[in-house]
Amino acid sequence: MDRTLLSLLVTMLALPAVAQDEPAPKPPPPKAPEVEPEAPARIDLEGKPSDELAVLLGDIDFEVRQEAMARLVADDTLDELVLRELLVKAETVEQRERLLIIAEHHVIRELREQFEADLAFIGTAGVGFTYHAIEPGLNPHTERGASVVTHTMPGFPGFVHLRPGDVIVEINEIPCFSRDENSIQIWVQRSISRQNAGSRITMVVYRRGVEMKLDFSASSITALNHFYQPSSDWGRSRLARDYREHWEGVRERLLAGLPVQDSLVPEPVE
Repeated sequence: MDRTLLSLLVTMLALPAVAQDEPAPKPPPPKAPEVEPEAPARIDLEGKPSDELAVLLGDIDFEVRQEAMARLVADDTLDELVLRELLVKAETVEQRERLLIIAEHHVIRELREQFEADLAFIGTAGVGFTYHAIEPGLNPHTERGASVVTHTMPGFPGFVHLRPGDVIVEINEIPCFSRDENSIQIWVQRSISRQNAGSRITMVVYRRGVEMKLDFSASSITALNHFYQPSSDWGRSRLARDYREHWEGVRERLLAGLPVQDSLVPEPVE
């Protein structure tokens, strides 16, 4: 055999075999870009009359019910007569219970406004909410400390503009630089008490993960301490006895003659 041909044959035998049946590996698919969760669509109930908003208190959508209630709470034209008419038309237990909460706020608000009008010295600002501190590292929204709202007080601005669970990260354009619980509590107190009653209060809060900016008029810390007293119920303040009894009397008048909702009647014990 020719030496050249023999050398070529040996070289071919030494080459690694290539599998013809196995397809070449496919490149990995490109990684999808991370998308931030969208903010929930804002429900616009601007301009709807109180009777339509009261109907929406029984809507199937929880967010619609919440927004309708917020609108009614913010409506300072509601009085006992209007609220009575809305209660008469309520078709569900939830509508009635929400209307009673709204009514309590407006009854106490009217008393608070009269009290403040009679004060010779209105004093420093009050908002009407309780809270606990969130130290840096535990705040999911910023690297700084914050405070989370635990309770709001009917009759005061906090009940209108804040909701339990709101995370407050800035007050009057002052972020929280404090790092421990006591310092964060002092930050909240001083940021509000630096203002006079009736002045504007601004807050940046996270509500259900969405950043919001609030702007409202403060009430008086004197009125707040007059209407509400510390309670053994953690994170809450109790309406003072005289005003609590006044509200209970109004509540009885509002409910007088209304049919009892089936689900409010205790079930018989077998």
